[in-house]
Amino acid sequence: MDPYASEKEQIDAIRVWWRENGKGIVVGVVLGLAGLFGWRMWQDYSHNRSEQASFEYARMSAALAQGKNDAARQWARQITVDYGSTSYGTLAAFAIAKIDMDQGDAKAAGKRLQWAFEHTGDEGLRRLAALRLARVQISEGKLDAADKTLHSTPPGGFTAAFSQVEGDLYVARGDTQKARAAYGAALKALSPGAPVRERQLLKVKLGNLGGAPAAQGTS
Repeated sequence: MDPYASEKEQIDAIRVWWRENGKGIVVGVVLGLAGLFGWRMWQDYSHNRSEQASFEYARMSAALAQGKNDAARQWARQITVDYGSTSYGTLAAFAIAKIDMDQGDAKAAGKRLQWAFEHTGDEGLRRLAALRLARVQISEGKLDAADKTLHSTPPGGFTAAFSQVEGDLYVARGDTQKARAAYGAALKALSPGAPVRERQLLKVKLGNLGGAPAAQGTS
């Protein structure tokens, strides 16, 4: 038998159900729409920020290409302040650090790279920051700090680079045996498409330690 014997009973049942559940449905719909529009607004905001950061980064890069280091440094600083949470902020910090190193200011470069390492949300850029920071720390004789930096993040797809810097660290510590092992691991981890000069550099480093001879060819 039909549970609702008449049209009036069906209408009454719908009214009762709506009184009990209608408010929750309305709230759910409103929240759902608010979330949808909020997400779209956030996407638009993020897209606009990324475009502006890209524009600023292009201006910084143009200044670098023209040898205008002071102008490039100003652009880079502005990018790290305004767009520090984006990848462009990290890349700008890298640019400032390079200028600092070219000018012989390893301490300033280290601070920039430390900032990049701590603030970037991109794992690939974080690993690059760790590599560059460790190199700077080695150049300053901060060997324990460099060791800590190298082991603070997994190498991921940068295994060869991490092993090479680790080898540099062991050389600085005077541990020839571990340095050879690290350079050998770096050479083994190189991808087939790695630049020839990178492979040759590792062979030279090994050769200097009495390991594999420094090859002159491209193999």
